[in-house]
Amino acid sequence: MLNFLHQYPNETIWIDVRELLVLQEAIDQVVRATTYFTDQVRQETAQESANSASVNFSQFLDLRQPSSFGVEQQRWQLTDTRRNRHLYVDVYYPQRWREGKTPVVIFSHGLSSKPEDFAEWAKHLASYGYVVALPQHPGSDYQQVQALTQGLSQQVFLTNEFIDRPRDISYVIDELERRNATEFEGRLNLQSVGVSGHSFGGYTALAVAGATIDFDFLEQECDRLLYPNVSLLLQCRALSLPRETYNFRDQRVASVFAINPV
Repeated sequence: MLNFLHQYPNETIWIDVRELLVLQEAIDQVVRATTYFTDQVRQETAQESANSASVNFSQFLDLRQPSSFGVEQQRWQLTDTRRNRHLYVDVYYPQRWREGKTPVVIFSHGLSSKPEDFAEWAKHLASYGYVVALPQHPGSDYQQVQALTQGLSQQVFLTNEFIDRPRDISYVIDELERRNATEFEGRLNLQSVGVSGHSFGGYTALAVAGATIDFDFLEQECDRLLYPNVSLLLQCRALSLPRETYNFRDQRVASVFAINPV
């Protein structure tokens, strides 16, 4: 804070104490609501646990440990010619194939992130016989933020990422279908794909499952000057998109798991 004040170009800084108090009250409300919700969940889970029969987990497979399939990895450098979009995809797959069709999971990274950040998770899942694809989302990844800090871009992420991200997922499924017969000997189950994602990736997963952008709700939320919801800094950028109904539903996606979606 002292460095900020030292670098401030004017000699005088006016502080609106009334607005600060409003912001403080909003933050306090969020903290109180979070504490209440956490306490309620803790009480309910404790009650359910007390009323449930004890479980001997030693009799079950320890999913915290890698399984026995072994893991291989490839990196695909791809170009979607329809969008002139270049991206890479890290693909993890088992060394030993299971009987029958192999399930496929695609994971979408968040803002200022990259596929490598989720490599350990992908390896772990692949060790249980899954094929896991981690696509890069250029325009909202780590490289985009690096470009911002180096003065090569003026945006933390490109607004069109709300459109390009879910299309990246469908493009990766298309690519897996193209390679299935030759590289995977037709083993992949691409009619029932699972998609997961974190933060902006959570939005991506929901979008390919059929979720749409609620522009009216966003306008209400983004019109609030002081509101302690940092994710709105990302969400409100969607208001810059042309107003139309965006539908990125991919019928090949059968399930999604969104982690902290925006």
